[in-house]
Parts: sequence; C-alpha cells; structure tokens
Amino acid sequence: MSIFAKLALCVFFSIAITILMTLISVGDQMNRFIDRSEKDHFALLGKAVENSLEHSFREFLTDKVRLVIETRRQLKDMAEYTKLNLQNLERALPPSNERDQIISETLKIHERVYFNDARTVLTTTRKIQTVGIPEFSVNPKMKTGKKMPIDYIVKSLPQEGTYVLFADFSDPDKQTILFLLPLDDEDQNLDPQNRRILVSGIMLTALFKEAERIWHERLDINKWHLDKFKFYEHGSMLISDLTGNVILKRGANDFPKARLNELTQKAIGSSPFTEVINLDGTNYLCHTTWLEAYKSALIMTAPVNILRAPAKELVNYLFWIGLGLLLSAITISGIIVFKILAPLQRLKVCISELAAVNPASQESLTDMENMLKDRLDIRRKDELGDLARSFASMGEKLTNNIRTSMESLAITRRLEGELNAARDIQIGILPALDQGVLDGPFGIYAFLEPAREVGGDLYDYFTLKNGKKAIVLGDVSGKGVPAALFMTMCVTLIRFAMRLTLNPATAMTQVNNLLEENNKGNMFVTLFLGLYDPLTGELSYANGGHCPPYVINKNGTIRKLDQISGPIVGGLPDIDFTLYTDTLMAGEHCFIYSDGLTEALNKDQELYGEERLENFLRINANREPGDICQALFDDIRLFRGSEPQSDDITMLIFSRLGE
Repeated sequence: MSIFAKLALCVFFSIAITILMTLISVGDQMNRFIDRSEKDHFALLGKAVENSLEHSFREFLTDKVRLVIETRRQLKDMAEYTKLNLQNLERALPPSNERDQIISETLKIHERVYFNDARTVLTTTRKIQTVGIPEFSVNPKMKTGKKMPIDYIVKSLPQEGTYVLFADFSDPDKQTILFLLPLDDEDQNLDPQNRRILVSGIMLTALFKEAERIWHERLDINKWHLDKFKFYEHGSMLISDLTGNVILKRGANDFPKARLNELTQKAIGSSPFTEVINLDGTNYLCHTTWLEAYKSALIMTAPVNILRAPAKELVNYLFWIGLGLLLSAITISGIIVFKILAPLQRLKVCISELAAVNPASQESLTDMENMLKDRLDIRRKDELGDLARSFASMGEKLTNNIRTSMESLAITRRLEGELNAARDIQIGILPALDQGVLDGPFGIYAFLEPAREVGGDLYDYFTLKNGKKAIVLGDVSGKGVPAALFMTMCVTLIRFAMRLTLNPATAMTQVNNLLEENNKGNMFVTLFLGLYDPLTGELSYANGGHCPPYVINKNGTIRKLDQISGPIVGGLPDIDFTLYTDTLMAGEHCFIYSDGLTEALNKDQELYGEERLENFLRINANREPGDICQALFDDIRLFRGSEPQSDDITMLIFSRLGE
C-alpha cells in the first residue's frame, strides 16, 4: 500500500474517530448540562410553588382570625340589640305572661336575624351558678378556657359585658363562645343572685365547620395556582401528607402510596432536594420540598428521557454534519496531504504542547512564546507560512493577555478581600441586634441589608449611666467606601455626644458642628437620636431630616412621630435642633427605618412607598419585632422582583414589653 493510501486512511480514521469522540463528548456534556439546568429549574420552580402555597396558607390563617373576630362582633351586636329591644318592651308593657311570651319570641327572632347557629338566652346569675345554660351545653362544673369557674365570671361581670370561652376538652362538641351582657342597670336595687343576664353564644363546632369550608376553598385555589404554573407536559406536581395521601395534584399520579410516603418522610425537616428515582423501569427527575405550614411534601417529577430529548436531537444533528464533513475530508485529503503534512505536524505538536501550558506560571508562558517562534516555519511565503506567522503572533498576544488577565485577577481579588474586610469592620462597629436584645421591660431588634459590600446606613444602641437607652439610626449620603467611612465617624461622634449630654437635640447639634467643620466632601447624614426610659416609656428624641418613625400597637393602630427637629446633619453650620417627647404604652413598638425601604423600586419604577409600609405595619402589628422586620424585608423583595437593591435597607424596632 502506497504512502498516499496510508495517509488517506490515516486522515479518514483520524477524522472519523474525532467526530465520534466529539459526538460522544457533546452528548455526555449536553446530558450533564441539561441535568444541572433542570435541577436548578426544579429548585426555582419548587421555591415559587412553595412561596405561593405559603402565601395561600397565611391568607387562610387570616380568614380564620377574621372569622373569629366577626363571630365575636356578631355575638356582641346581637346581645346589645336584643337588650335594647327587651328594655323597650319592659318599659312599654307591664309585667305579665304575655310580655314574657313576647320576650321569648323576640329572642328567637334575633337569632334568625344574625346567623342560624347562634342562640340567645335570658337567664339570671343564680341560674348560671346552679343550673348552667343547657341551651349551650354549659354547666356549673365547666370552666372557661382560662380555668375560671362560672361563679367568678358572673360575680365580676362588667356592665358592658364580656366574652367567655367554656370548654369541655374531653368533648369537643361542648366548647362554646358566649357573650354575657347584664340586662339590669347597676343602679337598680336588685339581689345580685337575681341579676338578669343576656347570653348570646355559638358552639365552636359551627366555627370549625366554617373554617373547614374555608380550608377546602383554599385548597381549590391552590389547585388552580398549581395548574397556572408552566410545567412539563409529561411531568407531575403533587402535595402528599404524612400518610402518603395526595392532597393536591397536577398531571398523572404514577407514584405508589408507599413511595410517596417514603419521599414525604424523607422530606420532613430537611432542605429541598432533587434526585433521580426509578419507577417501573423509568427514570424520573424528582424534586421534593417540605411544606411546614401544610405538614405535607411538595413533589415534582418529570421523565429524564423527556428532559434529555433536546440533547439527543442535537447529537443526531451533529452526526449527520460530521458524516458530511468526513466524506468531504476523504475527497480533498489526497490532494493536499503531501503539501500540508509536515507543517501541520509541527503545528499539531505545538498545539498539543500549548494545551499543556500552565497560564499561572511565568516560565511556562515564556517557554510557549519561544516554542512558537522556534518550531513554526514562519519563513514560508505561502498560506502555511501565513498560518504559522499568525499562530505565532496569536501565541504572543495570548501570553500577553494571560499575563494582563492574571494581574487584573490578582488586583480584583485583593480589592474584594479589602472590601470584605471593610464590611466586617463596619458590621463589627454596630451592635449585634439581629437576634434581638431583652433587658427587663425593654426589647430591641435591628435589621441591616447593605446594597453593596459596604454601606452608609447606621444604627446603634447603648445604655447610659442613668439606665436610659440611647437609640440611633441614620442614613449617610452617597454609597460605597466614602459613605462607610463617614458612617463610622458619625457612630463615634454620636456615642461621644450622647454620653456627654442626656439631651438628644443637644447631642445632634454637637455632632452636626463636628461633622461640618472639615466636611470637604459635602457629605451629610439624616439622623434620628432617641433617649428612651424603659421604666416610664418616655421617649425624648431629635430627628435631623430622617424618615419619621412609627409607634405600633398590637391592636393594629399606628401613629407617626412626624416632628422634624431640623434639616440634615453635617451639611450646614450652627443649627439648633429641637427636642420632642412621646410615650410608649405597654406592648407598643417604635419602628425606625431608612429611606432605602420606602424608596425600593420594582421593574415599573414604582416606589414601595409609605402607604404600603403603613398597611403592612397595621396587618402585622401583633407579630414579634424580629418577625416584623424579616417579613417586611421579604415583602419588599417580593415587590421589587428582579430589580436589584438600589439602597441600604435598615430597620430598628424597640418595644415596651410591660409596665
């Protein structure tokens, strides 16, 4: 066999093997890429479904609370309306059997006016203490949910009435909500044992039925939400309870109950996980998430062969392209093989050695430059010479680019390390309040999320010698390292000034003068300084152009501390700031924040705004301080969507926990 044939066969087999190995490698890499991508996609989709279901569960809890509140209101309204009508009847009619009959009919009519499950009873103190109220299954031996006997309740019954929960925990059907309202005025000379009491009530079983109805409606809504998510045509999405029963599902349910129970038990208390499972000989990509609110597991599956179908199509497409290239190479290889064999062989060797060069070694880069100049035939005058010269030039430029890139990478890593160190130092200056601090009747919690590695927001808290608490929150103009340095100086001056004087307005004036003296960068800070007495709840404060704080009551009412003591701090000389005072009642919180919260933008460039903030605080007023801050930050991220955080977000909330 001639050398030409040998070379032609060599070229043929080389190209064929290269194409085959390329197809195998591409197929394997595509399968791995798709597996990783689909796992990430499953995780993101699972998080979205989880967030949707958790939001639905919170709405269900809100509906239950609203149901209880509405039921209590109706019971009170029914009792008060009935009392008014009975008093009018007693004034209009003399005592008689006919009047008693009319009163009895009036009670029944009022029951139908409000809701069918409620009852109204007119009884006396003595009867409640000795006989009970059979209509509501309440007897003298039963106690309230707070373990209080009936006689204690009726003896201390206020004229405006009171709510009572009578519970027989051995029998759930005998749990009743009552509203007790005295019918006789206090100034009447009556025997307390004969004092008449108007009782309106409803069995808890009625509320349980209504709550169950709301729960099933919520499940239907969740099913609708699941159907709205864009998912794989042959995939399935379901929610399984602790026993392996399917609560909600979308798509075909091919899981045996035992396998569902196994996945559910595995998900309890663990983080979301994605794995490949086998069912009836078919591999499925399965993502499992534990839904704590539902005490169930969210399981999403899709056949692996369906997921990998695009990779299979790509490999088939590349196969036909490779076959065409192979046939073309056989045709032209005999013509040019002798002319290009030697230069290409040298080029091949250089390429092989080039692939083994270590870019992190300066010696290896220098050896690569010398190798390209010495081994390539750059003196040729034909296209192969042009190729050799181009390759040598490319190698030289490549080595220069690698050196430049390595230097830039080193500088970047050094800057990142310095910024991270600056962030740690900045965070270390501020007190650690993210887990909350309790000090007798005083509690405080803080939340800080910088927009960059370092930020300009600040907060502080410390106790003065007289036992009062210094509360600080501010927002420095600008961002990045200059704002962080200015913020550090502000914290130091504030601590010094607040310990020097017990007047926040005077301290703010001193800080303003000290910052303004050498403020060549024309920076400033909006600042809230407060001095809080945990024994009396008195808050004296000065507000230098900062966002007005809110005082939150657990009943959902809020008020704004909108008095402004003066403009910005550190930008203008000789400013006298005004001192203001307020008082926190027991159980109230004072919420202070920076403008990065209300000025958060969504994709439509819409601000989060004070109105959304106030509505959120009203709805979540009865939550713990830390939960309020975390839930508010989650609400802002949900509002912001894909938009990046444009400013630091800082929240500080302190509470008067008791008298």
